[in-house]
Amino acid sequence: MKKYKPFISIIIPTYNAARTLDKCIKSIVYQTYRRWEIIIVDSNSSDDTPNIALKWCKILGSKRLRYINIPLRSRSLARNMGVKRARGDRILTLDADCILPRTFLETCVRYINEKGDPEGLRVFLHDTKKNGSQGYMGMCYYVFCISGSETRTREPFPNLIKRDVFLKLGGQKPFMEFGEDAEFDYRFRKAGFRAPLAPECIVYHIEPFSVTSIVRKHLISYNVIYQRADTNRIKDKVLSIVRRIIRCPYLLLGLVLLSMISTIVWCITKIKTKLKT
Repeated sequence: MKKYKPFISIIIPTYNAARTLDKCIKSIVYQTYRRWEIIIVDSNSSDDTPNIALKWCKILGSKRLRYINIPLRSRSLARNMGVKRARGDRILTLDADCILPRTFLETCVRYINEKGDPEGLRVFLHDTKKNGSQGYMGMCYYVFCISGSETRTREPFPNLIKRDVFLKLGGQKPFMEFGEDAEFDYRFRKAGFRAPLAPECIVYHIEPFSVTSIVRKHLISYNVIYQRADTNRIKDKVLSIVRRIIRCPYLLLGLVLLSMISTIVWCITKIKTKLKT
């Protein structure tokens, strides 16, 4: 039986992503699987992001990489725009601070063939520090996010989605600051589409962790999205988090200390600003 070898369009929304964009593109260029294109959709970055993108456009050519600039700042809108311009039959949405292992796409295609050509694939996102280690806040993020598994680093949303399925669902909701992936996942599941887990497919994500971002993303945004479908979702989420903290009290202590340090630093910054003025 002939193996399915999809052409994969990799959509990267950017805004002031000069710090990590070059590494992200390099990790794609070095992939062992070669049937791909990159579409960078920028939201009027004020740093060196456009220059980095245009540099790679010259290196790879327009068949491999295209750069689009939009006047509005919205990751969802940027992804939707990229999918509409894509030539591939499958879509990989990637943030500019993500790094792909060299065999990532090859492994994803193998899973797609083994699972009978599903509409999507759930790949894993591993949050790391700059040096690649998970770090304390990454461990805290793990506790808030994962449901009952010791081997996963974040509950995955569907990716490697068939382009026609993405368009059929209307893409992601524009101008959602947080939770756009979760909201899309809800509609994806409701429509009856399949996206099996691919535990060997891991994306490395260099993300600045903070207590505020964890709470805002997982206690507010996702629950507001899901309460439309299930009013008990917020209660279940909060109880789940409390149970995990009880099992790991040192994480609670660490979060409290980090919150105190963040508050002190913020106060010092405000005082210095006032003194200067």
